[in-house]
Amino acid sequence: MSTPIDVADIPTLSAAAASALRNIGLFTSADLNRTNRQGLRARLPSISLAEIRRWQSFSRLLEIETITPTAVGLLVATGTESLDEVCSRTLDQLHTVLGGAPVSADTKTLVAWLMSAQHLRHTGVINGTVVSSAGTAIQGATVTAGGQSGLTDARGRFRLIGMTLGVRYTVAIEHPSAGAKIFKQIKAFPSSALVGQRFKMPASQAALQPLSALHGDLLPSLGSAPVTTDVQNSPPEPKDILRVVSFYANGDARAASRFLDFSAGCFVVRVYRIQKSQLPAGLAIRDDLSMDAGVWKKTHFSARQISCRARKLAVWSKVAGRAPTVQLVDKTIKQWIAASNDPK
Repeated sequence: MSTPIDVADIPTLSAAAASALRNIGLFTSADLNRTNRQGLRARLPSISLAEIRRWQSFSRLLEIETITPTAVGLLVATGTESLDEVCSRTLDQLHTVLGGAPVSADTKTLVAWLMSAQHLRHTGVINGTVVSSAGTAIQGATVTAGGQSGLTDARGRFRLIGMTLGVRYTVAIEHPSAGAKIFKQIKAFPSSALVGQRFKMPASQAALQPLSALHGDLLPSLGSAPVTTDVQNSPPEPKDILRVVSFYANGDARAASRFLDFSAGCFVVRVYRIQKSQLPAGLAIRDDLSMDAGVWKKTHFSARQISCRARKLAVWSKVAGRAPTVQLVDKTIKQWIAASNDPK
């Protein structure tokens, strides 16, 4: 995603128009992308719809990955004003416009821009404003969702593009002084939908803590964030369950935990190297490993069994360290039974 530019740097936008836009809270090309054209025309009657359309066309094309403002200006000046129109052009046509000075884009660059434009055509956006517990805008907060990330501007605004429509995302927001927070079930909207969402940070300034299903933490919905792996140097916990994914040349096993972590806006799969001398006989890829009396045993757990065990760990984590009472024991037993029989 190209960096938004100041409205004053948009071609054909005069200094007077830039000042008028700033007066109503529009400072960057990203602000223009989330503004209703008719509404803007009503607030600034001295500016024509044609001018607004041209500025918004420029701003929208500027979201193509790695494209430059100069290249976008040439596209708009030659009548290519939308992502659909960019994608309808042949490489020869684009090369005629962008292949020479001052852009001098080569074929590889043009193909990359076309691919990015196609992606943007079929994906959505998350527009938002990050504010403090007192309601003031937070600048410089890092916003992460679905593998995309961005920084909030001076008004606390951000715009994440290329988001899959129909997916509810987990949005992680962190700021050096305002703390961190995870927001779940955040919807992405079509890029043409002018929907902004407000994200209020907590009063405390605690850092975003990693979550682990193995420790009983409740993780966001799977699919709401990307998945990455993390190779561990320390041995797995005895209560962990591992799945063999491959073998090394010397017979050691590469095994992944069946319990996910969540950190920095991503699901994390912990990966371990288990020495051959510790492995049970007859072990194959996709077999599971669980520890029994300090020894790894070959076994198999279905996805449902792992889900039930994660729910049991969550129940246990809520009562660990608390003084037992009749009410607490009764409630825990009921939750334990429910977790054991949960059909999900």
